[in-house]
Order: sequence, then structure tokens, then C-alpha cells
Amino acid sequence: MKKFFILFLFSLLLVSCSDVLEKEQNVFFSSRPYVQSNISSKCYIHMSFSGFDTLAYVKASSGLIGSQTEYSDDYSVFEADSGFTWINDGYDDEVIYIEVIFKDDGYIVGYGLLEAVLFYENEMPFGYNLSVLRSIVFPKVNNKHQNISEEYVLMQFEKYKN
Repeated sequence: MKKFFILFLFSLLLVSCSDVLEKEQNVFFSSRPYVQSNISSKCYIHMSFSGFDTLAYVKASSGLIGSQTEYSDDYSVFEADSGFTWINDGYDDEVIYIEVIFKDDGYIVGYGLLEAVLFYENEMPFGYNLSVLRSIVFPKVNNKHQNISEEYVLMQFEKYKN
């Protein structure tokens, strides 16, 4: 009886985890460095995410995220089909992660995880190379948004960070 109960509980967990429908590679990110020197790095990152009212909530593990006038070390909000600037003064971190959560009408509809890896020139830190680790959208099911929790997305971020 105990084995059946444990197996039943395990299968319930599997079913609840498989209820999330994900599609990979539907968010496009491109980057262009503004300034790369031996003391700081500034990079413009453009996002392309289809959706009329979709907003992007962006946060970096180090440095500041913002537009041309306002920067923050917490989540900054942008239109999803736009861009933002990441500024990192100094090169204290070998790897920095930039988390992007896309929301439409309050529902999480996708996420992106970017990785910035420090590179060197003449044996001195000189900037970061940016790459996309994850780019996921949660499509509507039966013409309704899925109920994706922020905790689920944060767990996915941690899962894919090296």
C-alpha cells in the first residue's frame, strides 16, 4: 500500500509539472556594446517579443538596468518590443546573468535568460560577451493565458545558470 501511495504521489507531481506548455526560441535578443574599456562596460540590448501590451521586467545579477535617464539594480520595466541598457562598472564578476520576464495583462507569457561572460584583452578584463541561455514563451491554451507563477520562472532561471 505504501509503494502505491508513493507512486501515486509521484505521478501527480509529474502531471502537475507537465501542465506547462513552453515553446523555445521565440524571443529575439540582440546586443551592441556602447562602451567597453578596462574600467566599465555598457551594452544596449534589444528585445523582440510579439504582443500588443507585453511588458518586460528586467534585472541583472550585477550592474544596473535602465534607459538613457533612469537605472536600477532591481527589476526595471520596458515595452517588450524595445530595448534597455545594461551598465556594469568594474569587472568583479566573471559571469553575470540578466533575467527577463515577459508579462501580458498581468500573466507571465515568457522569459529570457542572458549570460554575460567576462573577456580579456592583453590579459586585462575588457568587456563581456553576451549570449542567450533560454528564450521561452508560454503560448495561450484554448485562447487563454496559462497560469505561470513567478516562482516557476525563478526556478527555471536557477536551473539554467551555470
